[in-house]
Amino acid sequence: MDYVAELPSLAALFELYDSEVAMSKLVFGNLPTLDSQPNLIDQLEKVPDAAVPGVWIYLDDLKRAHDICQDQQTPEGALWHAIVHRLEGDFWNSKYWLRQAGPATEWLDDPYKLVDDVQAAQGKDKPELVLRQRQEWLQLMKHCLEVAQ
Repeated sequence: MDYVAELPSLAALFELYDSEVAMSKLVFGNLPTLDSQPNLIDQLEKVPDAAVPGVWIYLDDLKRAHDICQDQQTPEGALWHAIVHRLEGDFWNSKYWLRQAGPATEWLDDPYKLVDDVQAAQGKDKPELVLRQRQEWLQLMKHCLEVAQ
């Protein structure tokens, strides 16, 4: 997947963490936090608020993503919140947040089924599910960047 071509405004993010490394786990990953990456943190100031949780999800920093999206009272925030809980393995709560997003779930390709499929994978990072997870992230990130323009 060519994220730079799809989301050129986030090129610094993709240079820092290759897409083959980022979001490679279906349930909670452990990439380093960005405290040592001031240039990227400065870049986040240019990212629309609705898209910021997606940056942290891309980097598997679920705590930061959760802290931000739980305060966003928007359909986008609810969708990011659902993704965070799915990544944590909290599948029931993920579906709760999908319901909170309401019709916005139509922006994604069957997010309820992805939750069910990840749960059924029982901790195995199946390549086809990792790909679906990355495609879902890309769909929502593109949406968040487009509505901010």
